[in-house]
Amino acid sequence: MDIQVGAVVEVETADGSRARMRALTGPVSGRDFQVVWVCRPESFDEYRSDYRAGIPWPAEAVREVAPAQ
Repeated sequence: MDIQVGAVVEVETADGSRARMRALTGPVSGRDFQVVWVCRPESFDEYRSDYRAGIPWPAEAVREVAPAQ
């Protein structure tokens, strides 16, 4: 998985639905597994300087929809 900062991603939720987000990081080590820090698309500019304001999402449940621009 080669997700870059700013990429539009689709995340799978616990109930199997999907949501569009923006990647604040690529895959990074979480406590027990790889995560991608994400945020809602409209929050990207605000959160990208402090990615920990986003949501750590299991990397296996994140797929890139559109590359970073």
